[in-house]
Amino acid sequence: MMKLKLKLKKREEMIAKFHELTKQLAGAVEAHDEEKQEKIKDEMKEIGGIEAYQTASRLGTKTTRGTHGRFASHNWVTRTLISLGIVGGSGGRGNGKKRARLLDVGSLHNFYEDDPKLRRLFKSVAIDLNAQDSTVEEHDMMEFESVKCFDVVVLSLVMNFEGNARKRGRMLIKARDLSVPGSGVVCVILPRACFENSRYMTHELFREMVETVGMEVMKMNQTNRLSLYVLRNKGEKKIGQGPTPLPFSSPSPPSSPTEEDGQTPTPRPRRGGERKEERKDRFPKKVVSPGPNRNNFTIIL
Repeated sequence: MMKLKLKLKKREEMIAKFHELTKQLAGAVEAHDEEKQEKIKDEMKEIGGIEAYQTASRLGTKTTRGTHGRFASHNWVTRTLISLGIVGGSGGRGNGKKRARLLDVGSLHNFYEDDPKLRRLFKSVAIDLNAQDSTVEEHDMMEFESVKCFDVVVLSLVMNFEGNARKRGRMLIKARDLSVPGSGVVCVILPRACFENSRYMTHELFREMVETVGMEVMKMNQTNRLSLYVLRNKGEKKIGQGPTPLPFSSPSPPSSPTEEDGQTPTPRPRRGGERKEERKDRFPKKVVSPGPNRNNFTIIL
């Protein structure tokens, strides 16, 4: 038992380290600091790279459930959607009716295909930017296209892995656009600390963002370490749609390499005659819960 606990602790430390290096790499890329990028990539290789990270995460998921880093999101998603009548029961999809189309983003393994009961409920597609499992297709979510929208889009511990706050905002909009207008749902799972111990984010602010992009909160649950949201696509024209859409594939405006650290960015020089394009953020990075021991998680829209 002691050896098992030590192995679990080592995996958790590795996962946390890889998350931190990913954030640092995102900052170095935005700063066009190639030397720092290479240094961070070397550090990632030293701890095993993306393959080791995904292996550690996958083994943790199979070993136990309910704790951050080893949370079996497919179980929670299924139970919650059944309770909401979206799948199962007399009115939901599956169980003899047309199965719900589900997209699992940032997946380590397509767990929805393992259980015959889940296969009766869902027709699932699992994607990841660096797929390491035969059940997962390799796609960048922001470039992923589908002929038909999905009834369910799952973002389980994905947005916090992205180091760029603006890209997190675009991920939320992209998830909305991949879901069926008017009935599709987006399941967002994030550490509670992202809302309850951040200088820049709260549950209330997140709900405002959700409404602004044309979705509404159907349900919110919490475990000891996680916040779990079910959002419905209302099919309304909001930010990211209409004549002035917020683009998914075009690069975001340059931001500071230390944006996640809350430091003041250093202005980049512009070429002679180049006009500065300004875009006002609907939800900029703004301190809402000051304090010395808080983290810097935020979403910019």
